[in-house]
Amino acid sequence: MLTAQPTWGLVPYTGVFPIEATLDHTGPIGMNVRDIALLLEVVAGKDPFDPRQYEVKTKPYTKALSGNVKGLKFGIVRKVSDGLAHRKKM
Repeated sequence: MLTAQPTWGLVPYTGVFPIEATLDHTGPIGMNVRDIALLLEVVAGKDPFDPRQYEVKTKPYTKALSGNVKGLKFGIVRKVSDGLAHRKKM
């Protein structure tokens, strides 16, 4: 599974259950980069019900998929823990 953290406000916040409205980002999750680009093309854009958005500019994200990753920066999460692994059973 892959995900993307779009620019703040690119994907509308309407209908999202907030944890912290000033920090939360919404974005697509997919099995590959092409899926994410396709989903982002669908969900990104101006929403008149989202007051957090300002001058939203979308792009044809799938057109940017050239296969060349030179100069791109990305992160890899090597271990995900929900905090339960360190709890002792009683």
